[in-house]
Amino acid sequence: MNKSFIIIVLSLAVMAKAELSTSCPASPIMTNFDASRYVGKWYEIEKLSAGFEDNLKCIYAVYTPVNGSFIQVQNNGLNSLTGKPDVINGYAYVPNANTPNHLLVVLKVPISGFFIERTGKYDVWATDYQTYSLVYSCQIVPPTNRKIENVFILSRTRTLDSAILDNLKSMLASKGFNISQLSVTTQDCDI
Repeated sequence: MNKSFIIIVLSLAVMAKAELSTSCPASPIMTNFDASRYVGKWYEIEKLSAGFEDNLKCIYAVYTPVNGSFIQVQNNGLNSLTGKPDVINGYAYVPNANTPNHLLVVLKVPISGFFIERTGKYDVWATDYQTYSLVYSCQIVPPTNRKIENVFILSRTRTLDSAILDNLKSMLASKGFNISQLSVTTQDCDI
């Protein structure tokens, strides 16, 4: 079997937190979600470890409107091992106008010298547009029924008020998510 193919498959397998399960919690629908208010810079405060962010700190995303349908995505971080910036680009869009807070994100992820387009859900569970955002995605991957989850607690600044953070974690817990799995993202850089 081709070694490159094996490397790509193994890399994709570790790109997100995976566990055995057969269901994902229902994502809330925010019928009044306004993507034009959501664009801008968001700092990652806590997350459920996402493999593509391993060894990164000072993670933030910049969302820029492209047109009425697409948003440019630029995910940034500093590699704590090399000290070099890491950037992943892509785009997001709303596939169903009835669920405007359920976006799909397509990222161009570098794997073994190649760029692979990786599509994932980006469901905004809560936001006030100015301070915080709670993002959740979940997919059941056949044939093994592995549940792949990503959680991101975001802020417009490098910190987030503890009361807001606690409220967002309570929302996750109410949907059955084990909040002890979250990890804090270090935000001590000037990037």
